[in-house]
Amino acid sequence: MTEAALSVRNLSKRFGELAVTNDVSFELERGARHALIGPNGAGKSTLVHQLSGVLKPDAGSVVLQGIDVTSMSARDRVALGLGRTFQISNLFFKLTVFENIFMALSERAGISGKPWLIASRQKALIEEGEEIAATFGLDGCMAQTVSEVSYGEQRLLEIAIAMALRPKVLLLDEPAAGLPKSEISSVLNGLALLPAETAILLIEHDMHIVREFATTVALLVDGRLELSGTPREVLESELVRSVYLGARHSSGSRAHA
Repeated sequence: MTEAALSVRNLSKRFGELAVTNDVSFELERGARHALIGPNGAGKSTLVHQLSGVLKPDAGSVVLQGIDVTSMSARDRVALGLGRTFQISNLFFKLTVFENIFMALSERAGISGKPWLIASRQKALIEEGEEIAATFGLDGCMAQTVSEVSYGEQRLLEIAIAMALRPKVLLLDEPAAGLPKSEISSVLNGLALLPAETAILLIEHDMHIVREFATTVALLVDGRLELSGTPREVLESELVRSVYLGARHSSGSRAHA
């Protein structure tokens, strides 16, 4: 039996009396395209924080490529093959697009803390950075600072940076958040370029992206996984309809199934 790329068992996190994640268990196989949906406040981002090492769970375990990383730091998890993007852009806005990618490549190569190694001499990394930029359609703006490029290009850059680390498992926290509809297709095209062998967990409110990207969808409600199946089975279920309609009526959420 093939070992799961990511295995989550009975993960729980409480803030006072509030159970933000409640006994969450699931697995991502190698090459998985898995989406996690749920109304605002369901605990999705908190779950990603626990998977990536930003938050320590109160109970349960996270196993990456057969290694228990539950007590490991976020940086150690990256070194073992876990990558992520953030719901809010986490880029160096005063640096160029290429410099952002190159910094990730330098981190992977173990030279980010060695300022005496002149970047211009790192020919292999420079060529790889140029290839990554071209793959995600960013080759035309490599010399521009991040603050100068469009928000859609910034979101693609985040995915490009994550892929520069060559992760075995990639966590995508709402990569289309804040994008106008005209730019969502660029993110979908970018997601289609991700390596087939990389296991991906996508957190997303846009159900069009979920349908286009995922082969498996899970529903998180009040910190608990309530339903899992194909996009059609989950998105057309009465439970999803009632959850999102209830969230919209109670909080004005625009999420829809």
